[in-house]
Amino acid sequence: MASDTTPNSPNLSDRQEETDAALGYMVRNAAMVEFFLDQTIRRLIQNPYTPLVTASLSASGSLDVIKRIVEAGPFSDEAAQEMAAIIGRCRAAFPQRNQHVHGLRVIGDERDATWTKNRRTGSLNQTFFEVDELRDLGREFSQIASLILGWSGYYLEGKSRPGRRETQNRESEN
Repeated sequence: MASDTTPNSPNLSDRQEETDAALGYMVRNAAMVEFFLDQTIRRLIQNPYTPLVTASLSASGSLDVIKRIVEAGPFSDEAAQEMAAIIGRCRAAFPQRNQHVHGLRVIGDERDATWTKNRRTGSLNQTFFEVDELRDLGREFSQIASLILGWSGYYLEGKSRPGRRETQNRESEN
């Protein structure tokens, strides 16, 4: 009797399609975060040559630039703390993304895995994952993108934020 996970099995094919869709969702949202990081740098620097610098920046490099500018610039402690929290979430999410994007995905009988080369030892690292983890990572990137947009809108463009900030501002005026 054939297993449900033989190469021609609909179950294996369905699982591959489900994993591909979750991977695409995660990658699309990660790319959106990278785009918003680039746009944030452009707004922070406001120089026509900024795109020449940001074009070659990795996500990690973009995070470093934003962190340095916010720490050195005319931003409140609250703005710096909010951006530090965003950067922290990015630094946790991007290595996970890299593992799935730059690794070899292996569809197993029971579990799927990603194999990545260990740069220090030359060996392969094998990490098992579930499709829900890819979906969760995609949602995390979506939330990060929203946080970046909210931060940029409030601190760089002067847009109001619904909720606590408007209430706090009104209370401090009274």
